[in-house]
Amino acid sequence: MKLFATSSIVLIMILAFFGLAEGIDPVQTFSEDNRLIQEDYIDEGGQRILGPKGYSRREMTYDDGGHAIREAFYNEALELAPNKDGVVVIERRYDESGHVVWYRYLDAEGQPMAVNGVVEMEQGYDENGNLNREVVLDGEGNKTFHPDGWCEHITVYNEAKQKVSENWFGVEDEPVLFKNSYSRIDRTFDEAGNVTSETYYDIDGNVAANAQGIVTVERR
Repeated sequence: MKLFATSSIVLIMILAFFGLAEGIDPVQTFSEDNRLIQEDYIDEGGQRILGPKGYSRREMTYDDGGHAIREAFYNEALELAPNKDGVVVIERRYDESGHVVWYRYLDAEGQPMAVNGVVEMEQGYDENGNLNREVVLDGEGNKTFHPDGWCEHITVYNEAKQKVSENWFGVEDEPVLFKNSYSRIDRTFDEAGNVTSETYYDIDGNVAANAQGIVTVERR
């Protein structure tokens, strides 16, 4: 069943059952320009429940270009609370091409919080739209280290959009070891796109064994 409101928003209620533990699909609220701004999980008895992604309500805010610049998640009591990925609030910024160039996680009090080791991230892209730069920030715009031991991750792609090289750096742009293993990895590919070799390097740019003792892996 679909219900259409005549006010400034359109409320679409979908009550089809698919045998899921959550019971029903979300009640979705759209803006006049057809952007999803809210969704709620409510069972057939009218009670709030958690949906498959761990929230009872999700609210979204957009910029003028239609990009989601803020998402907030709520529990059954309509309190800001983590979804199943640990996200309470995420804020984003975009470039002119619609790529996410910055994001930050916030807790229920609006303070920066870490999700999977990241509080704030700056991102860059090459001319083909590939994500080629990631910089970990502390929630206040300052460089900091990821739990895996790096601050900046640089990726180089070939024309087929394959990752041919990855490099990791610290807060002072110094080479560092990713997961205490290697600072750089180079790859080659065959015509079918399969990785045919991987070579590891230390912080001095020398070919060196990674944490598993591997210097180069060759595949056929």
